[in-house]
Amino acid sequence: MSDLAPVTQATLRSVGWFSGRRVDTDVWRVSFAETGLVMHQAAKEFLAEFGGLQVGWLGAGITRAREAFDLDPMNVWNSEEDRFAAWSEARGVKIFPVGELDHGHALLGIDEQGELYTVQPFGLATFGRLPTGMDGLVLGAMPHRVA
Repeated sequence: MSDLAPVTQATLRSVGWFSGRRVDTDVWRVSFAETGLVMHQAAKEFLAEFGGLQVGWLGAGITRAREAFDLDPMNVWNSEEDRFAAWSEARGVKIFPVGELDHGHALLGIDEQGELYTVQPFGLATFGRLPTGMDGLVLGAMPHRVA
């Protein structure tokens, strides 16, 4: 994703990302299909490029601390699918799991339009649509709560 901020690109490169990176998403697609969550095109594209990356540092960010995140949907599999289904229904969009934030204190999801969410027990917040959403996640921008 060439539209990412240079510092976001540098951070992601430091953990194995590169422009044109592609990983197989089939295991995630098949695993979640068994639970009723269908991987949409935006999730497939996001995970093909960023799936499996882990950023493990903390530090000062733009409007919040930069937190560790792990872009592996299997961190959600067989435990939180109902939360994604409920928020998808409430928002009227399909939110597919893409990983976890802050060692599992929050989950990460993406909708069909490429909007990146943090999914928590008490609410849903958005980092925004890609590429802005990815910049917000990496650089420590506070996600905006949604109703």
